[in-house]
Amino acid sequence: MNQQTLNSLKLAALRAQEIAEANTKKSLLVSTAVKIRRFQKKLRTNVAIVCRSLFSKKELYADRLRILVHVRGGIGDVVMSRFLVKKLREKMPDAEISFCHDSRSVVEMVFSDGLIDRFQDRKYVPQHFDLAMSGCHFIMFDHYNIESIKHLAPDYVPCFHKALEIQKYFRTFAEYSPDMDGQFAEIMVSHGYSRVSSLGLFTGLEISQNDRADIALDKQKMQQILSKFGLEGKKYITLHSGINIHTAVKGSLTRNWPEKCWEEFVRMFRDSFPDYLTVQIGGGTSMPFDFSDISLVNKTELKDLPYLLSGAALHIDGETGMAHLANVTKTDSIVLYGPSRAEYLSYNRNINISAEKCGGCMNIDRYWMSKCVLGFPKEQQCLGQIKPETVFNAAQKYLRRNEL
Repeated sequence: MNQQTLNSLKLAALRAQEIAEANTKKSLLVSTAVKIRRFQKKLRTNVAIVCRSLFSKKELYADRLRILVHVRGGIGDVVMSRFLVKKLREKMPDAEISFCHDSRSVVEMVFSDGLIDRFQDRKYVPQHFDLAMSGCHFIMFDHYNIESIKHLAPDYVPCFHKALEIQKYFRTFAEYSPDMDGQFAEIMVSHGYSRVSSLGLFTGLEISQNDRADIALDKQKMQQILSKFGLEGKKYITLHSGINIHTAVKGSLTRNWPEKCWEEFVRMFRDSFPDYLTVQIGGGTSMPFDFSDISLVNKTELKDLPYLLSGAALHIDGETGMAHLANVTKTDSIVLYGPSRAEYLSYNRNINISAEKCGGCMNIDRYWMSKCVLGFPKEQQCLGQIKPETVFNAAQKYLRRNEL
């Protein structure tokens, strides 16, 4: 990044933060309430850390840097962090990398190939690590021991200072996350960054949205899992319609293609590709399709999903965790973008289809994933504008080309 772009990025961050703080400055009552809330949050955090320190002991490593990566969000956010962890591993191959997330099973699925050293629950003390970082769309350093970094990972020191410089302009974004994540995405896209490459910007590493960080899957497990679900030796595509089960739901799911569109797509697909099975995958927020050949909704374990996706000829989805998971397997996807911005979240390897007349409202309010902010009914929302014929034609072209 040249200096002009860097300065523009910093100014954009400062401008957005000033707008976020503007209303609090107009009212003494509101300003005082915000200060109290910040103080209480900081106090709770510090008290928790002190209490944990009393019952835990720092392990000392004289020759190994201890790194903690704490990622918030859903499956997709953990998947995208593979690119960051891979770069950290390449830059500091001897470091011990611990990974924290609310779901241990998600971490064990995404990092089943040993890219991290250990899972860490949330009851940790940042000061027990030489470098502790956390976040979702972007990463902030919560604690660091610069002397340890200089001694054990001198090659990372220039990266570290670059990261600190950019992080100080985004402190308010971290405080108001996820409310300002949409504004963050707008700033990143306008400066040539994306969801994945932003993780590099905030850690001083060179990371591209289209880097590869595929999960090394076990061939024997692949055979066992496909056999378990009757898919061994079969040609199939996977379908997914659902979102993070912890999402605040108030209405329909805006990132999901309407069910009638799925049904029409499957009808056209079955007529043209009778030798392929349509296999629906998903969890708690997915409604099983009675028109798919096989519905595995709520019938799989998390650890099965990378194998099911890797065995598929094609995956079709909205912008969800399953689409990001497919990206770290050998399978390409057709991904439908409505509220989510393709410029921010898409991968070049995929066929990315965006709604033409509306969209890009991600993080505009807390219910953006489950309620159209413009009030349109499901069929008139952005994803409802994407026709089954459009998706079928893309799938047909892809499969025909790969069958040659």
